Amino acid sequence: MLKSWSLRGLLVVSGSVVALTAAALPAQAASTGWRAAATFSVKDGSALLSGIDAVSATDAWAAGGTLTSAGNVSGALIEHWAGKSWDKVTLPSEVAAAAKKAEDVFDAVAASSAANVWVFSEVPVDNDSYLHYNGKAWTDGALPGTSISSGQAVEITSAEALSTSDVWVFGGKLKITDTTETFVPYAAQFNGKSWVSKS
Repeated sequence: MLKSWSLRGLLVVSGSVVALTAAALPAQAASTGWRAAATFSVKDGSALLSGIDAVSATDAWAAGGTLTSAGNVSGALIEHWAGKSWDKVTLPSEVAAAAKKAEDVFDAVAASSAANVWVFSEVPVDNDSYLHYNGKAWTDGALPGTSISSGQAVEITSAEALSTSDVWVFGGKLKITDTTETFVPYAAQFNGKSWVSKS
């Protein structure tokens, strides 16, 4: 899975990641084209941003992960644009520790406001496959169909948050048995109270 993540990445540069923010600066981008707005330094390794969503010119989110110089995942990465600069998001210690232990990375981001931000994992930590930010705190949870103990995992490749009661994810569901491995299309919706499988 790590290989598929690194190949699908937006941009990898040894030692840093370059973020392009024409979406956050539409007037300037239209007149001058794309420009590098920030670099994210990673000590002794590389970084990858593979998901981004912008709510407004002063509220955008990007997520991915960091790699060691040997190519191993060393941690999850979330950055927030507040209108003037990109700032690294500090996750709750237990979430950050679990993500690092499981070599977790984030593939998709969806936000409808600063108080409704969703970040989805490619490789679930235990059964957890997403983080949600309500404007004050981060929480984690599992999507329907995820059960690591029974050999089932959900991989999210695309997400869209229309409102706090209408969030969609798309990707695939992987099931591994002793003899076979199957991967089928997956979709789920958050209705404001719970996630419901739509595939």
